[in-house]
Amino acid sequence: MNNNQNKGRVHSKRRKKLFLLIFLLALAIALIILSVLFLRHSNDVANIKKDEEIRHELMDEKDKDQIKLKRLKKKYPDMVGWIEIKGTDFSYPVMQSGTGDHVKDDPEYYLNRNVQAAIAEM
Repeated sequence: MNNNQNKGRVHSKRRKKLFLLIFLLALAIALIILSVLFLRHSNDVANIKKDEEIRHELMDEKDKDQIKLKRLKKKYPDMVGWIEIKGTDFSYPVMQSGTGDHVKDDPEYYLNRNVQAAIAEM
């Protein structure tokens, strides 16, 4: 019986070691998963902050552009907008006759004219 008791103790110690090993392995996996999730969350928060900064910057630029457009609209009452192609030199006002106090009957008035209503050379 003494021999059986020793075998039982050895098996019990092995089981405890195996259980401890499995527990530590599960703990390590859980820590790795939590670390990955934390890093992803941190990156998401950083990206949200960057997006917010860009949005504010664009809104500030838009506000500045709106102020410029209002000044130009006072100067040129037939101006209805501005068209610009980024990365090129194309940046011009969009004129529409009949919006100001003059040229109400000629929808093609600005077809061959510049913003000052001078006939454009072709």
